[in-house]
Amino acid sequence: MIPDLLFRDFDLGQTLRNQDEELQRLINISNPLTIKDTPLDDLVQEYKDKLEISLVVLHEDQITIKQEEKEIDISQDRSKFIPDRSRPFFQLGTLVTYFIPFSGDPNLLRSKPSNFDFNPPRCVLKNQEILVQFQDVNFSPDFLKNEFRKVLESIKRYVEWINKDLVNYNTQLERKLLNLFEIRKKIIQTNEDLTKSLEFPVRKPTDFQDTYSVPITKKKVFPSITSSSNSGTSKPELDIKYYEEILITMTNMSTVMEKSPRSFSTMDEEALRDHFLVQLNGLYGGGATGETFNYQGKTDILIKHEGKNIFIAECKFWGGGKKLLETIDQLLSYTSWRDTKTAILIFNRNKNFSRVLAEIPKTTISHPNYVRTLEKKGETTTRYIFRHIDDIDRNLMLSILAFDIPKDD
Repeated sequence: MIPDLLFRDFDLGQTLRNQDEELQRLINISNPLTIKDTPLDDLVQEYKDKLEISLVVLHEDQITIKQEEKEIDISQDRSKFIPDRSRPFFQLGTLVTYFIPFSGDPNLLRSKPSNFDFNPPRCVLKNQEILVQFQDVNFSPDFLKNEFRKVLESIKRYVEWINKDLVNYNTQLERKLLNLFEIRKKIIQTNEDLTKSLEFPVRKPTDFQDTYSVPITKKKVFPSITSSSNSGTSKPELDIKYYEEILITMTNMSTVMEKSPRSFSTMDEEALRDHFLVQLNGLYGGGATGETFNYQGKTDILIKHEGKNIFIAECKFWGGGKKLLETIDQLLSYTSWRDTKTAILIFNRNKNFSRVLAEIPKTTISHPNYVRTLEKKGETTTRYIFRHIDDIDRNLMLSILAFDIPKDD
């Protein structure tokens, strides 16, 4: 593993500003009936619970160490006599790795805070651990202790700067939400007053009449702990009843899209996905997150447990069988736990939805990792078992949901 400079890949300040813009956009496109009928304090608390960013915490009391032999290139070591320094000269040495566990989003450790220096630590970031590595042909304990202390202090300093920015963001979040929702409510009321003053009967709205509202009381999604019969190792797995609820939530959103073509006919893939994320984040604020509300991209709908994905959904416009197979490959590459629950959401804007529904299962079962078809859930959802790409003994559940989103001609 090659160490990288931490706290450099992303600008945390810009990321937080982007999140503010995304927040405002989501509030602006939210259902006016829901905004109008929900108490202001409840709206603010709901979004605050979803959007507050957890701080990074280093678990220094859990640091472990590993030592192993390794061939080391000493060709550029001027203290050694090397006849030809133009090519590598290897000598058996020692690689010492310190493992520093942490909690929080790993991508925060790749972000540059508002305060920084010009000597960030160079480490390996792997899952929920920071790996600090040293290699040499002749280590002394005092040298190792001193060098590790320097790196650890640098990491702690940067984490402190990151958390300071996050505290500032989280502190201002409630005020921002209150202001945005107050403005949104006023606009809704102003528009209603204007309509009433025109002295004609008001036509019932069609765009939002069937909107699936987000409940204020959120469910918490806790994974069950299963044990592999072969190894006895416990692995987190999303309970099937929560998996069913998630799929029902997404299916309910399809009813809104199909009955309101004017509202969704011009939306791109990202905007359509945001509507699903709003519903899921509202229902499962304790466990479900979307990368839309996370500064690192806008690609997946997911649920994480201890830094591992236990539910993942990919959203794609229908582009034929080849694109579906590529999407399955993409989804499989993200999974890491046995029996992970996954889904693919297919958005169709073609004229012949029946033809699409017929092609999806034919294409799916042709994938090399396909194991078997479980069941069909309604006319537009089918569930399958697939093998993990790296382990033939590890299976996962995949549901493919197809949504017809006709163009508003």
